[in-house]
Amino acid sequence: MSKYDDLLKKDPWTFDQDEENGWRALDNNGKYLEAAKLIEKYLAANLEEVKKFKKYPNMDKLMFFHAGQLYATEGTEYYQEAIKQFKKAYRGDREDWNIYINATIAFLNADQNELRKQLKQLNILEESGIQTNASVVQRLLDGLQAGNPSYKDAY
Repeated sequence: MSKYDDLLKKDPWTFDQDEENGWRALDNNGKYLEAAKLIEKYLAANLEEVKKFKKYPNMDKLMFFHAGQLYATEGTEYYQEAIKQFKKAYRGDREDWNIYINATIAFLNADQNELRKQLKQLNILEESGIQTNASVVQRLLDGLQAGNPSYKDAY
């Protein structure tokens, strides 16, 4: 029995969004790798429930994204695992979200050209009135341009 088994029984919203009753409690204490693995364990145990969760459609995609962020935050040696998680986070209904994922993957691959391309697409969407994560992507690009490949620092 794991010390986190009780967390695996939480509803998807509490597990993902609550600062004290889900993976965020680990994240807030700098336990990024532990938090990422906990999300994976939660999804393995509860994926069908998460997919059917009506309070937030696509919660599974958000959780995969959060796992990717946590792996990336843990360090460059976990970037490939982060990319695997990010690739599970794509959504058919959100172009801006998918561009953000593409940009994040480009950062992890240290591909400044691709990152610029994705940032340009986000800026076009923002000009049309769609709120995006362009400011985050700009920070990622700034980090790479400064020679700092750390997701934790750039994010």
